[in-house]
Amino acid sequence: ALNLSSPEDDSASLANYDLQRAMLDFLHTKYASTSPLHVTLHAGELTAAYLPANSTANTYHIRAAVETAHAERIGHGLDIASETDPTGLMTEMASNHVLVEVCLSSNAQILEVSGASHSLASYLAAGVPVALETDDQCDSRSRMAGE
Repeated sequence: ALNLSSPEDDSASLANYDLQRAMLDFLHTKYASTSPLHVTLHAGELTAAYLPANSTANTYHIRAAVETAHAERIGHGLDIASETDPTGLMTEMASNHVLVEVCLSSNAQILEVSGASHSLASYLAAGVPVALETDDQCDSRSRMAGE
């Protein structure tokens, strides 16, 4: 599988997000029928508190990963509520079996989002497949038992 991962709120990540998704779309059109490669992308690991002023990245990153880059798995997907038409996007994700990797401890530690503020319940209610996961153990010191 291919997994592009970096801090989404980084200036280089924000500046190149659309170009990277367009490149994956191009590769998909050329090789989807012959390649065994699967795409998983970090998307929606954002909150407004960590974005530059006037950024709209949190309104389309998950959608672009799913619709343009053809991701079959989304790493984090925390900020689904800020997406344009989040209900429609979750319906699309559920019908296409796009799985969301949920990292509860990491989201609490890095983005300070937990409990009722977390998007896990929304994904479950919409029928989106989810997997509880740990994040980078060197950073978050999380374990599956803790998740």
